[in-house]
Amino acid sequence: MPALVATLGTLALFRGLCYAILGSEPIVAAVPAEYVQWCYGTVLGWIPNVFIPTLVLIPFFIVALHLRPVGRHIYALGGCPDVAAYAGVRSGKVRFGLFVLSGAVAALAGIIAVGRISQVAPDALVGYELDAITVVFLGGVSFLGGSGRMSGALWGMLLIIMLRQTLLLSGQGQYAQGTAVGLLLIGSLLLANVARRISAWHKGRKLSLAPASAIAN
Repeated sequence: MPALVATLGTLALFRGLCYAILGSEPIVAAVPAEYVQWCYGTVLGWIPNVFIPTLVLIPFFIVALHLRPVGRHIYALGGCPDVAAYAGVRSGKVRFGLFVLSGAVAALAGIIAVGRISQVAPDALVGYELDAITVVFLGGVSFLGGSGRMSGALWGMLLIIMLRQTLLLSGQGQYAQGTAVGLLLIGSLLLANVARRISAWHKGRKLSLAPASAIAN
């Protein structure tokens, strides 16, 4: 089963279960006031406390993806699973570990969001999955896997944050921000498609203009 389909399917499933168990009314009393105060606090007077997990996880993922063998296994598995399996990559173990790690980070983000909004609600972060998808696409991560870097994802994240904050300061609501993020995602996909077509045309033209002896060599 494709990972994206499984992720979106379980997203709808567990969100529906949350609605069935919690109802439509948010829970406010269950959130400790001390935790909410900590989420709005800062370190050294300017670094938000909620940004500390990000500062810890970014170097961890950079080292794991770009400097460790497990990162090469992940890229190989995303590029061509069959070849990776023949090369000795334990695809099932790597894929399972990635799902567990992704779920743990998502759970951490949910816990931080509870402190930021001071309540527990099933629909608190509806639409933010679009932000996550847009960030990785803007960062140059391939939908099919096998390519992309953490630096690109970080730039994509900063762009989305700047876009949302700019719209928020100009008085635009959540719906307008979601529309802008959706348009940005579509535009980035179109530009990537155009860039691939231009690159393929340029390579084909170079081959057609090259002498036959050079092509043979």
